[in-house]
Amino acid sequence: MLTAASPGVGSKLPQHPPAGEVVISMRPVSVFANGPGSEIEKVQAGLHGRWREATRAVMVLLSQHGLPPSKIAELLDCHPATVRRWISRPRTRWPGSG
Repeated sequence: MLTAASPGVGSKLPQHPPAGEVVISMRPVSVFANGPGSEIEKVQAGLHGRWREATRAVMVLLSQHGLPPSKIAELLDCHPATVRRWISRPRTRWPGSG
């Protein structure tokens, strides 16, 4: 017997499973952040401001996972040449890589 994991899920399913029954919980395949435009703009500004070193590290990680510079630039709202510059730098020039 299937039972609902939370109220409102599967309206025809019992809300409390009988003893010994397995509860199946289904979550959405993907969840996207929804926020006011001003919040998104603050995050984008942070990526080019105080979090710029983290943004550069993300560029390198995405490149190591096979994303081309043009796609990384699109995702991070910067120029592909900027991405290419950061992914080509030797690790010894990264902050904290003494």
